[in-house]
Amino acid sequence: MAGEATWGGALFLLGAGFGFAGVYAADRGQWWALIPGGILLSLAAVALVEGLFPGTDAGFLLFLGLALTFGLLFLLGHRWALWPALGVLVPLGLGSPPLRGFLAYALPLALILSGGYLFWRGLGRNPQAK
Repeated sequence: MAGEATWGGALFLLGAGFGFAGVYAADRGQWWALIPGGILLSLAAVALVEGLFPGTDAGFLLFLGLALTFGLLFLLGHRWALWPALGVLVPLGLGSPPLRGFLAYALPLALILSGGYLFWRGLGRNPQAK
């Protein structure tokens, strides 16, 4: 019974996602349809992976799909889409086990290096000079 519900939900999300993709394919001026299409296809991927592999935490696929959706919009010429694509990468990195280990060291190192750069840059300034 649970397997049928998983497949049914995933197929429904796939159908709705491809429906929105079809709207964009029919009329390239309807670029907005890529956003709900990408979201629905991402949710379908999560449902399929978690249905096929019980106990798997595939929530990171949602954030990956969102990043890819907005990245595609950016590549299609919508410059504003870069910011949501980059913003979604933060929870993707925090939710993905391989990236979580990398960020445990990279984020503090980036903060230390940024602070060191600001300190070094501040040393060169003379507040008395006019």
